[in-house]
Order: sequence, then C-alpha cells, then structure tokens
Amino acid sequence: LRSRDAAAIGALLSRHRDPTRGAIRAGGSDISKIPLADLPAHLTVVDTERPWLLSGTLLDNLRLAHPQATAEQALEALRAAGADDVLDRPDALERPIGERGLRLSGGQRQRVAIAQALLARTAALVILEPTSALDAVTEATVVERLQAIDRPATLILTTSPPLLAACGRVSFVHDGRIRATASHPELISSDELYRDLMGGGR
Repeated sequence: LRSRDAAAIGALLSRHRDPTRGAIRAGGSDISKIPLADLPAHLTVVDTERPWLLSGTLLDNLRLAHPQATAEQALEALRAAGADDVLDRPDALERPIGERGLRLSGGQRQRVAIAQALLARTAALVILEPTSALDAVTEATVVERLQAIDRPATLILTTSPPLLAACGRVSFVHDGRIRATASHPELISSDELYRDLMGGGR
C-alpha cells in the first residue's frame, strides 16, 4: 500500500469523494447513501498524520471523538495508544496543547489521534498510518497495545511491517487494486513484490 493508495482509500471511506462504480458498505449499508452527519455512527476515518486537533486542553481534544468521555476513559485511551510520555504529570488532561496541537511533538500528536480514534463510538474504525512518526521502540509499544484492544472492526492503512505483522488479515494494494489477501507471513512467503516492499521480510 503506497501513500497515494492510502490517501485514495481514506478519501473514499471518509466520503470526501464517492466511488465512480461499485459501493462501499459499512454494517451492510452503502455509505454513499448515509448522510454525512450520520456517517461517524457507522464508520470513522482517522488520519493520524493530519490529526484533528484544536487549541483547547488535551481532554477537550479527546472529547472531539466522544463528547461524553470521562477523564478515566480518556486516560485509558491514551495509555492504549502508547502515549505514556504525554501523561507526564498529574494534570496532563488539563494541559493546553496549542493550536493544531503544536505544543506536542509529531509523535505525540499522532498518538493523541490514535487515542481519539479509540474513543470514537463507531461500528467500524479506519486508521491511516498510525505509527509513521514514531521510533521503533515506541511503535512496538503501540502495536502491542493495539493488539490487546477488542474492537468489532478495525482497518489500518499502513506500510509498517510491525503493524502488518500484527494484523489478522492483510490486503496488499498495488496500483489501486487489491493484489492479494492473506496474513503478513503468508504474503512474505508467496508474493515477491510484497516481500521486496517489506525490505525482504522484516
């Protein structure tokens, strides 16, 4: 999955544009028939590289995804997203994060966006490149914690080998089409192009 393919799929799933043929279904419903205001109840798309952050506190921003979220739910989501370093003081939730989260590092903004995604009350969740701004150690923590979360349907659009290895099923998208679907180890062993893109099977 190249970045342009991820962006195109994200645009279709978030209804920034509709498919010219075929249909995208969430919970059995064609999402092009769902009013945009009602779409988040069926499907939420989170672009962690361009997170939706405002100038309020950390808690204010987490509640953009779930307005009724308690402080404990917000803390749980941050921990699940591997944002331990964001929780570096007792009043972390009341910390102003600046316009567009500029008081946070790029990796912190990305993990706050993951926490927002985890708080979202939606039947299906789509996350674009949730670990692209993270170092290997932090990425490993995020992958481990995401694996421990029980959600009914989560789709991750990524080129990260550790994330792909953690997924139950991988659809390999190349040049705008699904080339193959299998587990990460199966694709490594059966598809030379996938193996090459993954750096020889890391």
